[in-house]
Amino acid sequence: MKSIITLVLCTLFAIVATAQTYVKGTKVEVNWSPGTWYKATVIDVSDNQFKVHLDDYGDAYDQWVSKDKLRPLPTNNAIKAAPAGASRFSPGSKIEIDYNGTWYKGSVLEVNGDKYKIHYDGYSDSWDTWVTADKIRTASNTSVNAAATTRGNATTTQIRSTVRAADYKDTNGKLYFRTLTWTGMYGTSLDISWLYLGNNGSIVRNPINGVNPVDFKAELANNASNTGKYKIAGNKMNITWSDGKTAEWSLETRNGEYVAIDGGIVTRPNALPANYRISGQYAGGAVLPNVSSISTFIFSKDGTFTLKRSGAVHTADITGLSQDTNKGTYTITGNTLRLIFDNGQKQVANILIWDMKGGKRYLVINSTSYPQE
Repeated sequence: MKSIITLVLCTLFAIVATAQTYVKGTKVEVNWSPGTWYKATVIDVSDNQFKVHLDDYGDAYDQWVSKDKLRPLPTNNAIKAAPAGASRFSPGSKIEIDYNGTWYKGSVLEVNGDKYKIHYDGYSDSWDTWVTADKIRTASNTSVNAAATTRGNATTTQIRSTVRAADYKDTNGKLYFRTLTWTGMYGTSLDISWLYLGNNGSIVRNPINGVNPVDFKAELANNASNTGKYKIAGNKMNITWSDGKTAEWSLETRNGEYVAIDGGIVTRPNALPANYRISGQYAGGAVLPNVSSISTFIFSKDGTFTLKRSGAVHTADITGLSQDTNKGTYTITGNTLRLIFDNGQKQVANILIWDMKGGKRYLVINSTSYPQE
């Protein structure tokens, strides 16, 4: 008798399930894996296919399923709390965090529904952030933070292409001043650039936020295309920039120190003492066909400066001149120049005092040299 009742009930349930219509917004259970059902919501319907969202988890688990994978939400809601492969965590749980396909060790700080505030182990609290459950997993005993590939019988650890500000906590490294002479259609030019190579494989080309120290968080925020990671392989430097582009630079060394990078001569710039003062007038400019510009810095020992700019355009159709003068105060520490203009504008630049043979002195400010007049 019991078996007959059970058969009847199962048949009735099958009939109800078959007749059930699920529209957008319907609360259901979804058969995520054989024999396991999870509370969900229908978020889209198309050609008898239903896109469902697991109510307690992130959008990464949204997926399309057929009608036979759904059933009405039971009145007691006694269903599983998590899909296969996911875990529920509490504050203090040791975890690994998925960042662009790479897992980093960390811990849970707070929980709010399906959101978890996490902390990356070894990095400052400024990188704490909220993530969804699909971005974290139970911490393993294996090493993370590196991507491994197997080639034949050999396993090699490759440099990560993902560049995160959290990679740059307490970084030590070296600053290089790089010069390259090249000849173009307008004659011979001197190309000047700055390179910062961190001991942890970080690189910044032409920092724009000062170099004492290099502020990687700021560089990633507004100089991302010049910030990345590098790896040395013999006499080559392989670079992955944070915008996804890659480069391979040649290297030359002498007595264990780099003397040339990517064809340009490199030297370690002499750092100036804190609150260093300079004096004199220094002018630098550029001249191209029909266009010219010149900037003149006048520095004083009292910590003030004057900046004069002038430009000219001359073509068959138009001739124009422009001039302006600005004043303010300056500070120099290490190789960082900070300018505060009287109008409130602030600028940060890299600076080097370049003494040439014959007593000629140049100031190098960012990528421009300014001979002393």
